[in-house]
Amino acid sequence: MRRQLFCYTLAIMMTLATSASAQPPCEMYWSAAAVFVGRVEAVKREGTNRTLSFAVVESFRGVSSSTLDAALVMPRQEYCQSFGRGSEYLIYAERRPDGMLQVNACGRTRRIEDAGADLEYANAVRQGTASPGYITGGVIVGHRTLSGKAIAAIGSAPMLTVNLQKDGAVVATTKTSGGGFGWYRIDSPGAGTYRVSFGVPDGFYADEPSREITLRDGRACTDVRTTFYADGHLEGRVIDANGRPLAGLTLEIANAAGGAGRRTVTDGQGRYALTRIPDGRYTLSVPAAPLSDTRSRVYFPGVDTVAAAGRITLGEGERKTLADFSIPAHRSYVPLSGVVLDAAGAPAEGARVFLKGVGDNDRIVSEPVIADFMGRFVVAARSGTEYGVFAERARAGGRTAAIDATNTLRVTAADGLAPIRLVLERR
Repeated sequence: MRRQLFCYTLAIMMTLATSASAQPPCEMYWSAAAVFVGRVEAVKREGTNRTLSFAVVESFRGVSSSTLDAALVMPRQEYCQSFGRGSEYLIYAERRPDGMLQVNACGRTRRIEDAGADLEYANAVRQGTASPGYITGGVIVGHRTLSGKAIAAIGSAPMLTVNLQKDGAVVATTKTSGGGFGWYRIDSPGAGTYRVSFGVPDGFYADEPSREITLRDGRACTDVRTTFYADGHLEGRVIDANGRPLAGLTLEIANAAGGAGRRTVTDGQGRYALTRIPDGRYTLSVPAAPLSDTRSRVYFPGVDTVAAAGRITLGEGERKTLADFSIPAHRSYVPLSGVVLDAAGAPAEGARVFLKGVGDNDRIVSEPVIADFMGRFVVAARSGTEYGVFAERARAGGRTAAIDATNTLRVTAADGLAPIRLVLERR
């Protein structure tokens, strides 16, 4: 699937975006609480609130009275429908918890002269001639930065499996179209709740590989789309100059050309795994210690400068295992081990342990290390450097989020340091 993806112009990619104003009549008709033709009799203003008073000219669903009031919702100011007294509109309305209808001025509601397709569908439903419904959509391939920000759509995903499930069983299946379009369509099996699932190929991931939908009628339709992103994997091991694995060591991967990076931490065997990496060229390094320590980073495969660092090239969705990242003896790191306890003295499983500098301008310099079920942790620190060590954990229960934290303990990293004891307190 890799470079056989077809690229599109920006204009074509923009058609993949969905909004209420772009939804087809067969979707809006059944998703709205009320559909009717209304003539605006008055626009009432109270502070920033607006209420529309309608004379109901023709009711299609959800309305039985000849007049009604509806709250006007305007999420944005530009490109939204304006309402003039005496004018007629095809209204798609939702119902608020208090029972009042509300109209989204930026949705599919429109002047009657612009609502030809909507009126045609509504009348077809009334006359019993509306076509059966369907589920349609598309799969595109997007591009994200290393930090995870989506920045572009670069192509589509043809010939991928799309399944429609009900109660866990597949009731229909199809494939996205070939020729670089990546579209699909499944005829509606009837009213009900379904799950649309996409077959994500190796080397890619999707934020929404499946989505639940509800068809309120056999004539209803809906649009379900998803985006795939390259899922590059990079893994390896970090060892010290004596070949021993370094646990709890913070690593950072960054674009070789510069820019913000992403961090991870090694496990108990000194191993690391970075996923969801876009294709590109990268450097891997151990970030600098606190600002009070002016020594530079250590770069893969174990060098002092970015100029000497090895460049790591990763293709789209590629999985790569690197040789050992060997920390040189003159930049040695040592393990700081200890335990985190809660206020009652019990092991604080899941507590996050951090290293920070001790200077006035120093900040957190490590990724959090998670305490195990016994409250134990190991975090790697540069030998001979002074750090502040502290832990925090979200408090269980309660109606609002709260964090319990320990005091910051100042330590100088060295071999043979006594275990650190951190006790959480209510903050």
